[in-house]
Amino acid sequence: MIKEKIHRLSENFYKGELSAIFTLCVKNRIALFTEPDIVNVFIDILREITLKRNCIIPVYCFMPDHQHLIIKGTGDHCDIRQAIIHYKQRTGFWMRVNKVNDYLTQAKACGYKNCNTAIICAFFIEEIECVK
Repeated sequence: MIKEKIHRLSENFYKGELSAIFTLCVKNRIALFTEPDIVNVFIDILREITLKRNCIIPVYCFMPDHQHLIIKGTGDHCDIRQAIIHYKQRTGFWMRVNKVNDYLTQAKACGYKNCNTAIICAFFIEEIECVK
């Protein structure tokens, strides 16, 4: 079982014009990101959150059971911790509505072979930023 690490910084350290690296793990180490359609949905949600929260994501990488990303606040009003919280809420809701965990659990039980692949995909993209 994966346990969330205790965050060492206070909430104020995530506010303003700064950058931070996050690793977000899938519960129970399910190889969620071996499905390109699921990765694309997560990317779309990430873009939406970025626009709403006035942040920039210069780099992100999806591995089979986790993702890495760098997120940067664009001004004093930015709160990158809240952006990550919102992203996790939106993706979790999408997974529940679409019964993604049920599908992956069944696929793995039936001998789905992609569950142990190395890097599914890595995206090094131009900065996605908010223009309002």
